Amino acid sequence: MRTKVFFSALCLLFLMSACTWDKKASAAQNGNEEEAHFKAEEMPEYPGGMSAMMTFISDNIKYPEDAKNAQVEGRVLCTFVIDKSGKVTDVKVVESSGVQSLDDEAVRVVSLMPDWKPGKDKGELVNVMFTIPIKFSLD
Repeated sequence: MRTKVFFSALCLLFLMSACTWDKKASAAQNGNEEEAHFKAEEMPEYPGGMSAMMTFISDNIKYPEDAKNAQVEGRVLCTFVIDKSGKVTDVKVVESSGVQSLDDEAVRVVSLMPDWKPGKDKGELVNVMFTIPIKFSLD
């Protein structure tokens, strides 16, 4: 049985812009009082672009054995912050697949991403929040 993890580029771009929310979000949950922007004049950039990020995720994600054996599929919506130094931080599940192992795997892979080119707003480096969907599908 083959397994696939789909990463929808259209949904990715839509969700990553996150323009429907306020411009800034508090990152106080980690004791970091700096705000994370949802939008910046210069958005952070994954090395190699969005297609390289999709390739990274599909190359590094592993379908959890328990979910595979139970033939469970699902979508996980994760948020994360690209901080001022370009590091991926504050990875969280904001919409669960309903299966803990799928959620955990999505967080693991997002946390593994290499450093990005950080975002800038008004000429200063800023923290920027992203939201991405990761779909686990068996076929």
